[in-house]
Amino acid sequence: MDASKFAERLNDLIFEKGLQQNQLAEATGLTETSISQYARGITQPTIKSLVALADYFKCSTDFLLGDTDANSEKKFLQCPEFSVSLKRILADHNCSGYKLCKEAEIPQASFYDWKNGNTYPSLDNLYKIANYFDCTIDYLLGRES
Repeated sequence: MDASKFAERLNDLIFEKGLQQNQLAEATGLTETSISQYARGITQPTIKSLVALADYFKCSTDFLLGDTDANSEKKFLQCPEFSVSLKRILADHNCSGYKLCKEAEIPQASFYDWKNGNTYPSLDNLYKIANYFDCTIDYLLGRES
């Protein structure tokens, strides 16, 4: 993930809406510090933060991350827990967790934590999974069918 692309896109959206960072923080339930760090490209958002921002701006996570320039406002599905989405995509592609870990170079211990709902993947690992299955981040997260 390119944090500068995300920061640029986030700043563009904030500017277009005429918002202050504290207003965005209040509207999304994120902290103003988090918004500031995302906007400056210092930190990457968590999956939950990414989805909260995409939901607020009514855009895809892929647009917000700078992976696509298409920003058509549409209604997205409510995200299930990541463990549910991960199990769904594995089943849809008839793929084992072992094969995914081996071929996408994902640590097995992390995979099992995600699958069991204990943790969420970083954006870098989310990209690895989406690239492996040749799908969008929104599809992987269950925001689009």
